[in-house]
Amino acid sequence: MSPWSDRVHRELSGQGWSAALLPPVHTAVQRDLSPALADDPRGAGKMHARDVITYDWAAEGADEFPRLRLRECESAAHGTVDDFSRFRLLDSNSANFAARTILTLIPPELRRASGRMSADYFHYERGAGSEAHQDKFGDVVAIWVLDRDGDGGENFLHTLDGREVLYRTLEPGEVLLFQDAMFYHGVEAMRGGHRDALIFITLRD
Repeated sequence: MSPWSDRVHRELSGQGWSAALLPPVHTAVQRDLSPALADDPRGAGKMHARDVITYDWAAEGADEFPRLRLRECESAAHGTVDDFSRFRLLDSNSANFAARTILTLIPPELRRASGRMSADYFHYERGAGSEAHQDKFGDVVAIWVLDRDGDGGENFLHTLDGREVLYRTLEPGEVLLFQDAMFYHGVEAMRGGHRDALIFITLRD
């Protein structure tokens, strides 16, 4: 395990959140997945696309990635959330690698042996953001910024009693991981330019 992934494990398990710079595949992921983006009816200036995959930590082995199996789900819907415009995450080598990296960054004590993981691609333009909320249908959330320019788009993380633990702009390639049950999270509205982010959530069902 690399020193930075070991740090993410300690922080995600101990304080409930961590941030890191992923290997530089965000540009390729944006190129591969952004053609699926469609207008999001939930707000002006937002575009959205989604996929849902299954993961399975297979038989024990020395290497993490070879024993992690990923497959596409039949539907990109989960819970009460309907299907949106869909991309195929695993058709992109870079996105496949990123999904495996995110799952590997979850410490063993917080992992499920198998389950589903959603991947939501959001493109925000001027005026678009997300108010403080909990998703409440997943265990670990990973917000990975693929591209941004202009002002605004600061990510924030608050404890349930309102204490701020993070408020800053994530730059392309950076990922914020946290346990959903411990925090409210959101992103300030863009004041110009745009922001693209891919959000992974390990689902509880």
